[in-house]
Amino acid sequence: MDDRVIENALLVCPHCSSDVTHVEHVFVSARKEDQLSNEITVNAISGRVETHNKEEAPIGSAVGHGRRQRIALGGYCELCGHRFALVITQHKGSTLVEWAEHEILPWNDEDHLDTVEDPF
Repeated sequence: MDDRVIENALLVCPHCSSDVTHVEHVFVSARKEDQLSNEITVNAISGRVETHNKEEAPIGSAVGHGRRQRIALGGYCELCGHRFALVITQHKGSTLVEWAEHEILPWNDEDHLDTVEDPF
């Protein structure tokens, strides 16, 4: 990986390098090689799960979609407010790790029920 994880294993912001970061979402793009994916999002705070989402899990610019599954940890920086995702993509027998620095919208938690929208 790169220097965005410092010696004491704190995740630092890819934008400002602050170590005051929060991970709030887990995104999974589940699929077999080159098949259609099942987009799953988990709110790590409320435990709410949504499956078969229309929007894809965050995608890094270097790897792109990959050929298999992709997992992303979405969060934000408390200092600068930047939203980011640490993206892990399975592609051609390798597991690749990169940052997606595009905007990830905050979760709408008006419904505080821990529900599964569509069972997996």
